[in-house]
Amino acid sequence: MDKDEIIAKKLQEEEEKEFGLLKLKRFQEESDSLELALKLQAEDYLQTKENNNEDFDPSDPNPDLHRLFLAFNQQYFWGQLSSVEVRWSKKMTLCAGLCVYQSGGYICIRMSEPLLKFRPQSDMIDTLLHEMIHAYLFVTHNIQDRSGHGPEFHKHMHRINAAAGTNITVYHDFHDEVDYYKTHMWKCNGPCQHNPPYYGIVKRSMNRKPQKADPWFETHQETCGGTFIKISEPPKKEEHPEKKERKGKKSKRKIENEISKDNVTLDKWNDERRNEKDPNKKARNILDYFESSVVKQGSDINTPIQIFDDETVKSCGNITLNDKALSFEISSTVQCPICGDNSIKADEINEHIDLCIQIE
Repeated sequence: MDKDEIIAKKLQEEEEKEFGLLKLKRFQEESDSLELALKLQAEDYLQTKENNNEDFDPSDPNPDLHRLFLAFNQQYFWGQLSSVEVRWSKKMTLCAGLCVYQSGGYICIRMSEPLLKFRPQSDMIDTLLHEMIHAYLFVTHNIQDRSGHGPEFHKHMHRINAAAGTNITVYHDFHDEVDYYKTHMWKCNGPCQHNPPYYGIVKRSMNRKPQKADPWFETHQETCGGTFIKISEPPKKEEHPEKKERKGKKSKRKIENEISKDNVTLDKWNDERRNEKDPNKKARNILDYFESSVVKQGSDINTPIQIFDDETVKSCGNITLNDKALSFEISSTVQCPICGDNSIKADEINEHIDLCIQIE
């Protein structure tokens, strides 16, 4: 090997080091494994320490979520999830992870910080990979069923478990952690309080009393008929002084506004006097409103109604409403007030709202 070739190789190595090509080459040569991802993460931590002089521990039992996501995306999903967002959620207490799909192709993986902080590192990694499989199936097959764990899901689950030595499963079995956050409790005072296994007790993570929106509530009323009484709730947090002060100022302004409404001004007194002289004025105003805003927008089929003054109980005019203005349809679906989804089944809105509140 001549001198020029040695110099050329040395320059090439320096260039590869500068742009991180050696790391990429090592990444491609080594077998896909969980240890590789963690090793790359530790190297990134060390590089960050050298560049920023920050204190950190590469052996942290809680690895960086975003770095793991980037590593797993390249290792097991061929870089297909580059447009997917991943983040922690402080409010999710019913499930460890969730893959959210929204209109426009937005996909977000949300990981439960309250639940996973109790678990070992391996559970966090298994949960992340589980949700990444859901995201991958949506990106490549447009499979949006969050609870769907069909053949395609199992295929990728077994593939990654074999390659990484992980233990990805169909369900996240974190019952103790989920139960820990169900701090609002109600107990029925009817016969079901003596029946196992629940003994009439309902536990929830949010302060929402058992009600008609619950799918089982109607059956409970028929078979038991008891009333749910709250028996336990978490201690109330002390309000921040600044927030308390703002609330006090807001209440003061509200009281002042209410007082000002009761003040009798000359204009208000004159208006009341005019109304006393013309008792049909209110009814005529209603007629003018309907004639201008409803009738002109109607169809050819019209329905006449008669408007009466509520003081004189005398007919004061007629107005015609069209059939379109009065038409409505009864639907078995309702709209979620939080996410705006209007395709939620009426008997499932209760659970849907629970989920929406927690993943925000």
